Amino acid sequence: MIRGQERLCTEITRFSLNDFPHSVLIVGPQGSGKSLLIEFIAEHLGLQTEFLNDVSFDSLTEIYLRTEPIIYVLDNMSIKIQNQILKFLEEPPRNSFIIITARRLGQYLTTIENRCRIWQLDVYDNNILNKFNESGNPLIIEISKTPGDVINFNKSNFSEVVELANKILDKISVASYGNIFNIIDTLKSDKLNIEIELFVRVLRYLVHKHIFITPSDNTWYDIYMSTCILSLNFTIPHIDKIQLFENYLMKLKEYYANRRS
Repeated sequence: MIRGQERLCTEITRFSLNDFPHSVLIVGPQGSGKSLLIEFIAEHLGLQTEFLNDVSFDSLTEIYLRTEPIIYVLDNMSIKIQNQILKFLEEPPRNSFIIITARRLGQYLTTIENRCRIWQLDVYDNNILNKFNESGNPLIIEISKTPGDVINFNKSNFSEVVELANKILDKISVASYGNIFNIIDTLKSDKLNIEIELFVRVLRYLVHKHIFITPSDNTWYDIYMSTCILSLNFTIPHIDKIQLFENYLMKLKEYYANRRS
């Protein structure tokens, strides 16, 4: 069993190799345990898994000719790959299963989702998340949604991460463009060791706090909405996250400039 996903694991164990769905879509945010669930399924069915990176005519033909059962795994699919895999979903081969992972419903074509059995990972409560929080910092639990979030925040220099996020919100109006573009390098440095996406989660949390502190300042509402949209756009397959984040920072600077004018 996967901690926090007992309900879903119990549902999966009701299936045998003979009646397990040939096409499955596992949905959950980053760090929620989608890979662990695939491992759980593979162990339950007694099958090997193989990541399907190349979806071509030859590879699909090989899938249909395969005699030994196997689980193929697909993640972060482009539109091209989604269209190519539709034949597999429409006429699944007898000896192969496909598991697609998504961070949210609507990430892929509707025709993809309609042809899959959808399993959504359950939301983790704070009691479960705390079991992964080695530092014991309660702020990490407030910001995190998944065990993966908690683990990665604990691996980072979290106090420095929060300090940089506060500095951006306080000083970006007077920051030079050079300093803004250097923020990416700072995030990737050993000093912070934090992914852009998780850093934006910290920013969103702090902006939300500002809304309650100064509810009459509509700028914070605008910044909050922009930050939420940025987080959503991060889930688009093959999106340039660095470019998105840099554009967001430039927009943040504009918000402050408009507030002063």
